[in-house]
Amino acid sequence: MLQRAREAGVIRDVDLDLATRLFIGPMMTFVFLDGLARPGEVLVPNRKRLDQIVELYLRAVT
Repeated sequence: MLQRAREAGVIRDVDLDLATRLFIGPMMTFVFLDGLARPGEVLVPNRKRLDQIVELYLRAVT
């Protein structure tokens, strides 16, 4: 998906492996810190927080 976006000029000419890690990293912190590593109840991030992560990511690669 990122390669097609790069070829279409939607995102800058970035290292796709790093761009993937840049996106997955914040998502994994929610999974790990608020889920797997959290004793007791798992916290589910709200939609607004996830939207903000995606917006920040898009600013970084466009």
